[in-house]
Amino acid sequence: NFKPSVDKGKIGKAYEIVKAESGEPVLGKSSYKFIALPFDCGKDRTSSHSDCGTLDKKKNTFISKGDRVRSELGAWDKNNRFRGEQWFSFSIYIPEDYKTISPTITSFYQIYESGNGPALKIEDSWGTMIANIMIKGGSIREIDLLDIDEMRGKWTHVVMNNLFSKKMDKGFYNIWVNSEYKASYKGQTFAGSSKGLSVKAGLYQSFLSRDRKSVV
Repeated sequence: NFKPSVDKGKIGKAYEIVKAESGEPVLGKSSYKFIALPFDCGKDRTSSHSDCGTLDKKKNTFISKGDRVRSELGAWDKNNRFRGEQWFSFSIYIPEDYKTISPTITSFYQIYESGNGPALKIEDSWGTMIANIMIKGGSIREIDLLDIDEMRGKWTHVVMNNLFSKKMDKGFYNIWVNSEYKASYKGQTFAGSSKGLSVKAGLYQSFLSRDRKSVV
């Protein structure tokens, strides 16, 4: 049920499916592979949204929307949206030569509230995988989960039990990493979109111009 996200016009693939016999790191019979290429931005197929911006060459910053690159899949159609209490799990393999590019944000996994932006992002922040808890796309709490250096060259497994609620005394996140209980949060976890939430997975890099090396 996953579909490529903002991929029209990209040079690289939104994703690849690699099989166990390929020699690449695979769990089970096959896994998704994501590669983020510098400046390889695309456009949404069903709306006017684009990850490509206009670069002010004198200031070396973007002056319009954009400033993003992604190699990502999403399950956002109405048959895959959800609300209330849910369980989630995903596994991620980071190669040895993976680079942290903070203050540019690199997201691995998102729970996205339709019309209101991310509700949760599992992302690389200055070399730490964090859970960034958000309301209407604005961060309200960041929780450290695991050092990126501990993830290199191996699979990391994440399990979450989440309740999405507008009420401060109802919503929660519980997160395990590699079978170890890592974090909990209690409070508002949902802004109230009538369309509910959906999942996105893959590499999504935003605010690339924060890292000058990325826009040279």
